[in-house]
Amino acid sequence: MMMLKMLSSWKWRTCVRLSVFVAATLLLLVVGFLCSRFDDDQYRKVMNNFSDDHSNVDTSTTIKMINPSKGRPGDPPILAYWFFGFRGESKRMLRLLKAVYHPRNQYLLHLLDGDGDEERMELAVSVESEQVFRAFGNVNVVGKSYAVEESGASALSAMLHASALLL
Repeated sequence: MMMLKMLSSWKWRTCVRLSVFVAATLLLLVVGFLCSRFDDDQYRKVMNNFSDDHSNVDTSTTIKMINPSKGRPGDPPILAYWFFGFRGESKRMLRLLKAVYHPRNQYLLHLLDGDGDEERMELAVSVESEQVFRAFGNVNVVGKSYAVEESGASALSAMLHASALLL
């Protein structure tokens, strides 16, 4: 009898949590789509200008026109992402960045746990070598790192440091 009560209570809590998560996700998606003033055709036009076929085209005026941080100072970024990783994960972080990249978002890449400066420099050079990241200027790499444990004050400190940098 006691086990049945605990099981039903656990199911109820899981159902409520899942419902809240789905509702919040849908709400954020709807608000994002309604508030977005970024034209997809303009975005495709800029991306096509970055291809090798059009490398001689001057895209500086187009980029200034649609880049919200420079062209329209009133438009805030949609989201701010903090990507963090440990030793040997810089290539994964860069691949993830390329997969989710959008010009109106802000990105902060942070290698934790006292990784070697060489890997951090490789990550920074990789970010700078991408034309789209350079053009919009919304991808940053944390230059200095410190040792972080998975739990405890150091993990919280790393998250607060990243939040301060993104603000």
